[in-house]
Formats: sequence, C-alpha cells, structure tokens
Amino acid sequence: MPSRYSRLPEYPLDLKILEESLPTSPGVYLFKDKAEHVLYVGKAKDIRKRVLSYLIRTQELSHRIRLLLRSAQGLDIVVTNNENEAFILERNLIKKYMPKFNIVLRDDKQYPLLRIDPKEPYPTIGVVRRMKNDQALYFGPYSSANAMREALRVIHKVFPIRKCKGPLKPRSRPCVNFQMKRCLGPCQEGLVDAQTYNALLRQVVAFLQGKVKGLLEELRQEMHKASEALEFEKAALLRDRIKAIQRVVEPQSVTSSGLEDKDVLGISLGEGHTHVVVMGLRGGLLQNVTSHRLTGSSTLEEGLEAFVKQYYPNLGPLAPGKIVLPTKISEVQEIEEWLRHICRKPISLKEARDSSEKRLVKMAMNNAKRLMEEWENKKEQVLLELQKHLHLRRYPKRIECVDISNLFGSQAVGAVVCFVDGRPSKSNYRSFIIKEVKGIDDYSMMREVVLRRIGHGDLPDLLLLDGGKGHLNAVAALIQDLNLPDPPELASIAKGGTDPNWEKEEDKIYILGRKDPVRFSPSHPVLHFLMSIRDEAHRRAIQLHRKRALKEIRESSLAHIPHLGPKRIQLLLSHFGSVEAIRDSSPEELAKLPGISLKLGQTITQFLRQQKN
Repeated sequence: MPSRYSRLPEYPLDLKILEESLPTSPGVYLFKDKAEHVLYVGKAKDIRKRVLSYLIRTQELSHRIRLLLRSAQGLDIVVTNNENEAFILERNLIKKYMPKFNIVLRDDKQYPLLRIDPKEPYPTIGVVRRMKNDQALYFGPYSSANAMREALRVIHKVFPIRKCKGPLKPRSRPCVNFQMKRCLGPCQEGLVDAQTYNALLRQVVAFLQGKVKGLLEELRQEMHKASEALEFEKAALLRDRIKAIQRVVEPQSVTSSGLEDKDVLGISLGEGHTHVVVMGLRGGLLQNVTSHRLTGSSTLEEGLEAFVKQYYPNLGPLAPGKIVLPTKISEVQEIEEWLRHICRKPISLKEARDSSEKRLVKMAMNNAKRLMEEWENKKEQVLLELQKHLHLRRYPKRIECVDISNLFGSQAVGAVVCFVDGRPSKSNYRSFIIKEVKGIDDYSMMREVVLRRIGHGDLPDLLLLDGGKGHLNAVAALIQDLNLPDPPELASIAKGGTDPNWEKEEDKIYILGRKDPVRFSPSHPVLHFLMSIRDEAHRRAIQLHRKRALKEIRESSLAHIPHLGPKRIQLLLSHFGSVEAIRDSSPEELAKLPGISLKLGQTITQFLRQQKN
C-alpha cells in the first residue's frame, strides 16, 4: 500500500461503533467476509457517510448489495488525501482483488495502439500497448489485435509508406513493396525525398484522426495540379488513392450532427454479467464499435459507472472529449474531474440530447442487447460441442475442475471450482487442505481431493482435472474402486509441451480410452472454455496456497514475539501489509501505532531481523 495512504484497522459491522469511529475523510472501504476475503471495494468522498448509508437505508439498496451485506463480517478502510487518490486506489484494489460483489471489467487490459514518431527520418507505423511521453503520435485504441491489423492493412494498401520495422536501413535495391507500388522506396537513396514522404505521412495521420473530408479535398487538389502539369502517372496514383479512401469511408452511413470526438455507450444486463458497447465517433463519423463484458449483475447506472471508471483511464489522452450515456450515473462531476486529471484533458459525461445522439444511443443499446443474446446462446452451443468432442454420455450441465498447489510438497492444498450452464457457480466452490499425503506426490494429492469432494455428494456431470494423462488414470482408478452408481465423466487438461507432433504448445485435453489428446485448433471455443475453467481452478488453488503459506509465516514469526498478541499482530499487518514491511520499518515507525511502545517496537524489529539472518 502506498505510504501516503493511511490504512486503519478492521471495523465490525456495528452501526454504533461505525458512527463513533469512522472518519469523514475521502478514501476507500473494503467489505470482508469471516475468512478475510475482500467482497467489495468502494470509494467515498466521506467514508462515514457512505458506509452508514449501507446500514441505514437497506431497503433502498439493490439486490446485489443486500447480498453483500449478508455475507460481510467486517470492514477495512484506507484514508486518502483527496477524492482523486480515492478513485485511483479504488480502481487498483478492484484489479488486485477482483471482488465478487464488484462489477469488474473482464477485458480490462492495455489495448493495442498505432504509433508514429515524426522525429524519425522516414517514419513508419509501429504497434504498442502503452503510451509514453515521447512526443510520438498515438492512434487507437483498437478493440483487438485483429481490428488493429485490419487498420494497418487498409493504410498500407492506400498509402505507400514503408512497412519495414525499426530504423530505416539503406538497401542496394528496394523491396518487392516498391515494385508493387506499395512503398515509395526510402531505403534506396534518390527514390523519394524526405519532404515528399512526410507529406504522405501527414495524409496518413489525417486518415487515422478521421479527418477524411479535408484529406480527400487535399488529394483532389493535388490530382488536378498534377494533371495540369501533365504528370498523368502521378495524377492517376492520386485518383486511385482517392477512390480507395472513398471505398473505406463511403459505406459509413452512421454520422453525428457535430464534428466533435465522442463515444456513445449502450448497455445490456444479463444473469451475472453485463455487456457494454462503445461506438466511437471521430470527426462526426463512426470509426469503430467495440464490445466489453463485465461480471456481476447490476442496475444500468451501476454498470455504466463501473465501466467508465475502469475503461477510460486506460486510454489516457486518447479518450474522447465527450461520452454520451444512455442514462444518468451518480457522481458525474467527481468522475469528470478525476478523468480530467488522469487523461490530462477535459471529458464530459452527458445523456443524449439531440435526435442524432438519441439515434446513436438506441443503436448502441440494440447492439448491446444483441451481444447479450449471442453470449447466452453461445454458452449452450459450446457445451453441446464439448459433449460431442469429448464423447460424453450426457450433456455437461455441471462441470467441476480440480487443481493442486504446493511448494515441494509443503502447504499442499486442493481447489475445486464449479461451472453450471457454462457460468461460474461460486457457491459450489470447495477448498481442501491436503492431510493424508506427505511429500511430492501429485497423483495421490489429486486422488485425496477427489475422494473428499465425492464425499460432499451432488456430483458433476464432468470432472475436469488440471494435469496430464497420469492424473486422469489415477483418478479413474479411484472412481472405479468406489463403484459409484452414477460416477462423473472424466477429462484432464495439460499445458502444452514440446511434442513435435503439435505445431504450437497449445493445451492438451485427455479422455479415457484414448491414447492421444483430443485435438482442437488454438482458437476453438471448446478449448478456450476448458482453459478458462482450468485457469479459474488454478487461480483459486494458488490463492489458497499463498494464504496458507502466509499464515504459516505469520504464525512462525510474529506469534513468537513476547507481549505481541493477536490484536497487535492484526494491527501491524493491516498497517504495514506484510511481515517483511514490518521487519524493514524502524522501531520509531512501529511505535506510532496505538498499543506499540518504542521498547516493543525495538523487540519486534530485533526479533524479525535476527530471524532473517
């Protein structure tokens, strides 16, 4: 936790205690369950006022927040210097903990950008995922690598700039792109001067910025000048370039009444997830349409607020100056001010006002609804494909996946995740501490976890194992020995290795009665679905293993220091975050906490440093 934030001890969810002890400062609050898992992260201008609103006006809360309060057992808060810091910290903590009651943008990532550095001689277009403060020009972001490659394909087809990457290297003869008239050939001296090439590059920049009308007018004037000067070959090239640009932009019938850059948002709610569509208009023309999925059911207002706060900070200065919303969201002025600070430009959040914007919002909402319907149908289709390819006897309505995590056999744990109708069913997740197996024995650990899971009853249709053929055979022998009346079907998923028969190191799916893995193409939806289930089990197993390892470290160090009880240990860990941070702090820093004297601080640091040595 950054040192400028003040992290305070955990509070019980007692209305009287919270009224008396919570600060009125801006900051972030974290609801936790009895196992200390973070359930929800929120931001507040006034922590006391916001937290108390959950406990006083319970009937006005959404169903999701009421479920949160039933599960929550305690509250942790972090005080910040101002509201902007609270926005940033809230976003970072949501990314870190992925709380189950927050609405989380699933594809929150750095999107690909196109980069042109005008300082280079004969610049080319590069692809990056992060902007730098290097005075280069950045364009995008693009919703996917495919969308970015399509944009590059169009540019290189229309504008003959060089394709070679990196600094320009002189050649004895130009490449094939020059012969095809796809490049002006700056690699060979004398073919094109810097002034002509940079003029072409300015046209590329105008095209990427959406300034198509001005660009076409400029090209027409150049074509007429070339024609009048009897430079017919040059005029023909310019004519072809104009036609190519028109072919790209003329199908674009979606326009805005104004020429400002803006995004128009649409949203659709589903069971456990939300789809948001972003229609990006630049210079009055629709430049791109992207879709995004968030986990967590919500109201339209909550979904839009979560999306805006998680998506637009990634864009920085490339964010548009206006975001058109289909409905109001709370704290508009505060979010606008925060985005201005993060993106280094003013950004307004407005509902649609004129008929043009209302028409675009309706289009975005219809697209979001269509994507939601496709998503719902896609899950069923993937499960049918899964049944077909793995030769399952029955439809895999309920799938569970088992993963083991340990460090050379120590602190071994097993995790079981459950998917029903293709979606996570977190209430059916299970965690197991390995009790019977000692040392490194993955097969026996897997057998133990599966045996104990079977003891809970309500077995899945398909039991997926994170491992190879050996794990599958070990569990299959166990299932056979148990002689269950209706056993689950088995499959395993292993990380791709260096098998020369496989072109890529994609993951392999093994089933019983088959020597070789079931082959899927790298982009096959069934493979991606099984990988997502395996990744969820792996994430949970790693999380459980780390928690157990951390608990062992705490118990083996802090608990052995004289005069340091559980409450003081919790206070130290809540404030400093880790045993290592406590060890590296001075006794004077430790003594600033209530209940820690300077003498006790000296004892703590001396003990931990001796233990390290």
